[in-house]
Amino acid sequence: MTEPFFYESVALAMTRPFNMAFRRRREAGILARLPPGLRPSGFIFHMIRCGSTLAAQILAASPRNIVVSGAAPLQAAPQAESHGPASAERCAAWFGGLLNAYGQTCQAGQARLFVKFSASSCATTTSRAPC
Repeated sequence: MTEPFFYESVALAMTRPFNMAFRRRREAGILARLPPGLRPSGFIFHMIRCGSTLAAQILAASPRNIVVSGAAPLQAAPQAESHGPASAERCAAWFGGLLNAYGQTCQAGQARLFVKFSASSCATTTSRAPC
């Protein structure tokens, strides 16, 4: 993930012919089968004009760091169930599985994972029960 925002990295990856051949939707069970990835080293919480994007880009400048910035799937974790908000256990499993997926290394030397939350994901997560 090299773009300043998660959706930009995903959009760029989806334009590659190889990636266009595959579905863009995954089942939760796939997350549970991934090998252990990097555990988060830090979280960045965004508020408008606070410098969080700059901090994320500075961290991303090091090849040792994986920086996930404003990932919509993390924001959607509380609504993972089709019939309303997920249970606390289901939410934790989705969230942990997503963090593990983002922590999968793809280059030698990657050692740290940082996650930047957008202001809307913080508001959504704190206003919805039970997550």
